[in-house]
Amino acid sequence: ILVMYGGRCVERGTAEKVFYEPRHPYTWGLLGSMPRIDRDQTERLIPVKGSPPSLINIPSGCAFNPRCPYADIPKGGITRTQRPELTQDDSRHWSACHMSQEERTRIWTEEIAPKL
Repeated sequence: ILVMYGGRCVERGTAEKVFYEPRHPYTWGLLGSMPRIDRDQTERLIPVKGSPPSLINIPSGCAFNPRCPYADIPKGGITRTQRPELTQDDSRHWSACHMSQEERTRIWTEEIAPKL
């Protein structure tokens, strides 16, 4: 599966990796906004906050930074000045995010996954 944002790949991996161990905040948002057929729908879907970027005027740095609730975690404003490169997290999973892999894993397991 290839997850794109602002015309660029932000995450790539097998279906198992992307759905059960996602590494990018945009992927987390997509998963939270997806209807579930394996359980009763008791709450509304959670939309990704904000608006998609104009592909003519993509923000500097990480294109997702204006919508990312975690953009201020990496220090020094790097998310607003430098575009993250797609890096390999493990043998079948790549992501483009300035947060450390450890920080993203912690956020996913402690904050995001329990709500989905």
